[in-house]
Amino acid sequence: MNKITPYISLGIILTGLVLLVASEKKSSKLFFDNRVTLNRNQKIPYGTWVAFHSLPHLFPEATLQINRMQLEKCKWLDEDSSGQVFFILTKKFNAGIDEMNRLINWVRRGNDVFISAFHFSEEAKKIFRIDEKYSFGVVEFLDIHNPEDSLTLSLQYPEKKKYIYPGKKLENVFTKTDELISSVLGYSSSDMPNFISLKAGAGHVYVHLSPMAFTNYFILHKKNLEYYEKIMSLFQPAPRKIIWDEYFLNAPKANSRRRNSGSLTVLFRFPGLKAAFFSALLGLLLYLLMEARRRQRYIPVIQKPRNDSLEFVKTIGRLYFERGDHRNLAHKMITYFLEHVRNRYKISTGQLDDEFIKKLHFKSGVGEEEIRNIVNQINAVSDSTQFTADHLFSLYKSIQEFYKKTF
Repeated sequence: MNKITPYISLGIILTGLVLLVASEKKSSKLFFDNRVTLNRNQKIPYGTWVAFHSLPHLFPEATLQINRMQLEKCKWLDEDSSGQVFFILTKKFNAGIDEMNRLINWVRRGNDVFISAFHFSEEAKKIFRIDEKYSFGVVEFLDIHNPEDSLTLSLQYPEKKKYIYPGKKLENVFTKTDELISSVLGYSSSDMPNFISLKAGAGHVYVHLSPMAFTNYFILHKKNLEYYEKIMSLFQPAPRKIIWDEYFLNAPKANSRRRNSGSLTVLFRFPGLKAAFFSALLGLLLYLLMEARRRQRYIPVIQKPRNDSLEFVKTIGRLYFERGDHRNLAHKMITYFLEHVRNRYKISTGQLDDEFIKKLHFKSGVGEEEIRNIVNQINAVSDSTQFTADHLFSLYKSIQEFYKKTF
């Protein structure tokens, strides 16, 4: 049971994570999706599908183009052409000084730029000569849903009419504008200016601080479509091209991180808790892997098979060598040799005479002199009074030569 416990624990954790993800997806379908994406392809309340797909009806003669490139790389900004509208809808307009200069030069040639964002970069605010009330913090709370929120907007022309929806407020206002170069076109819920226009050469720049006014929820609420149509009517008549920007909406530096509402959303909003969560998860995973590894069956080392017969022979040889009983070892070698001759060549070994030598020479093919040398050494074992190690080695060598030639 202990061996499978880590695997059971790992399975429970993975199952829980799958169920958690599934519940998040299910809850997002069953309940109000309050994510503020401003995405033109999304039909959720705070997407911009309606605003984008209304452009062909509002400008039937214009071609529609999507821009996903950084302004410094857009070649169309260098073209000497007019009658175009650049529509930028994002959470933060984070353009640098070079991008702003290119954009203003493009406007001077007779084009319009509409920018709706919660925040603007310092470079953009310096060129537009504006300042905001909430320079920090608004984007950080874009995904907090407050059912008591409601947004009220109004336009200065042709008459000051209010447009309301019961969704997220999330608006910003101008605390400073330069009346010499800009004109106020709209107001926020607190009657503070949130929409201005600036003239540059033959074109205009429109700066708007309430992107929520272009979401599906706001436009489709009662008669709020009129607010959208009036803003679109401010552009030059019959533009030949509408350019919808997606670069600033998706650029990592220009936008806050998108968050999905759910059980882990609050946890992940705090860096310390997020790091602790993933550290604990990683530690648990490492523990399970190490525990599973420690519980594996021990694999024994398989030794190479030993030749016991060879070991026995070596042991006996060392025993005789250490005792110095060379004659006894020689007798055993002779006994084994004669037994070999009897069994293989069927020759009697009772008399080791010339007849024995000739028969063994004929049947084995070994020379008579070699066989005679072996026979003389065998006879010398019995006749000599002293049998040394050299005699034993000579006998062993002669017998081994015989074996090599006959096997």
